[in-house]
Amino acid sequence: DAKATIGNAIFIESGTNELTINPTRGDQDNETLDDKIFARFVVQSTTRDFARRMIIRVNDFEEVILINSERSLPSKIEAAASSFTVPGNLSGEVTITGTLTNDEGKKVSEETKVIFEDFDENGNSLNGRFREVKNSSDSDSKVSVIYSPGFVPPNTNALIRVTVLDENDVPLPISDEVEILITE
Repeated sequence: DAKATIGNAIFIESGTNELTINPTRGDQDNETLDDKIFARFVVQSTTRDFARRMIIRVNDFEEVILINSERSLPSKIEAAASSFTVPGNLSGEVTITGTLTNDEGKKVSEETKVIFEDFDENGNSLNGRFREVKNSSDSDSKVSVIYSPGFVPPNTNALIRVTVLDENDVPLPISDEVEILITE
């Protein structure tokens, strides 16, 4: 038997950061391995992309392996609002959240950035106020902001758009928006 330990991750098979591996010889998925010993396991890590150190011990032999994870890139964002109406003139607030997912519908890497913007139905900026801006995705693949519409006439529809940014802060064609009715 071999023992493996990994930092900042867990082995799916054990549910911990330690695993006993039972290597076998021979054929792995119909590929001849010519007397090589192999073992298969799955590692689950955080949504942070950095190297993880894995140590494999077989008898008195020890091997340290660095496993680099790849960024989980966004392919979709879904925006939601805590309310679909809010008083204008900076007297009301609504929380806007965005959930980012990759092309497999799973979480994206942490610190994926977005931008929040507000527009009227004609595409004109409403210049509302954004506070408690969390514009980098967290470990749950979420972003959020508290929005307060500025001096906008009642019965105006505000469109709050959340757009994903690339690593150079350039908007990507990945966005979603929610519509909120501004009241008196």
